[in-house]
Amino acid sequence: METKCSKKGCVPHETGCISGKRKFHTCQYWKAENEGEEKGDSTTKKTTLKQEGILLPWTSNSLGLESLSLPTSALNVNIIGLIGAANSGKTSFLSMLFQMLLAGEQLNGWRFSHSYTLQGWRNIAAQIEWAPGNLYTFPSHTSKNAGRIQALLHLALKKGDKIRDFVFTDVSGEWFTEWAKAQDSKTGEGAKWIHQHADAFLFFMDCEKLIAKATIGEGRREIFSIGDRLKNGLAHRPVAALWAKADLKADVRPRIVERLTDEVKHRFGHHTPFYDVSVYRISEEDDSHQKNIFETLLWLENRLERKSRQPIAIHLPVEGNDFFFHFKAQ
Repeated sequence: METKCSKKGCVPHETGCISGKRKFHTCQYWKAENEGEEKGDSTTKKTTLKQEGILLPWTSNSLGLESLSLPTSALNVNIIGLIGAANSGKTSFLSMLFQMLLAGEQLNGWRFSHSYTLQGWRNIAAQIEWAPGNLYTFPSHTSKNAGRIQALLHLALKKGDKIRDFVFTDVSGEWFTEWAKAQDSKTGEGAKWIHQHADAFLFFMDCEKLIAKATIGEGRREIFSIGDRLKNGLAHRPVAALWAKADLKADVRPRIVERLTDEVKHRFGHHTPFYDVSVYRISEEDDSHQKNIFETLLWLENRLERKSRQPIAIHLPVEGNDFFFHFKAQ
């Protein structure tokens, strides 16, 4: 017998009942989909007994807003907003970062400690795999409407007895494009949330899009428009600029690189650091593009103080219209 809640947006097995029932099988919306419960058949009784316990507040999957209160209220945590257009390399950056940490690599003494979202990291990192010929398979595109989960990923690093906690955003690039067009765009609502709550930003510029004549104009417009929107209300929060897919940067005309560098510094300050990042090595001996992913993390660790924040206000959706789609069991 299929058991699920009839109230859209409620996943009681994982994030609890949004109507407030501690024992979610007693909720009227749960019963609406499970009329067999009224008949008292043995299968239903066994299911009910299993549901008597108290749910843990997380599942190890990527966090949605319903579950974001767990790390942000209990930890000294920094939220890092990854900003950029669609296919600009944001998810690949996170995938490579986690693969390197998982392999035991350390960053100036910092190493992987733990994560509340191990399954979420696994979902994206598993899609970047080494193959003969220096080939990778890349994480699937994060669509604004479907596909992979719009996600928040927790990562804790350890150095001696010190722990640093970060929450990284992994969301659709279309959100930022729509947000750049209109600040209060419904489609860009998630991007607006990130802009309001993040403590620092990684700004992605897609080198691949800056090569071909057919895409140079679009690539530049996206960088300018998203950068302009990010700048508004930025205050003193730090931004690092990332030349994503930097293995292709040599094919970008130097004048374009120079112009974009000046424009980014004009928006975010002349102190803005730039990093060339890629999942590909420059050569068999030179893995600086991959190491720069770690350097970006070290920059974040140095620039940000451990921040004990007030719990972020989470307004649970009545009809499930939360713009961070929480994980649904398959």
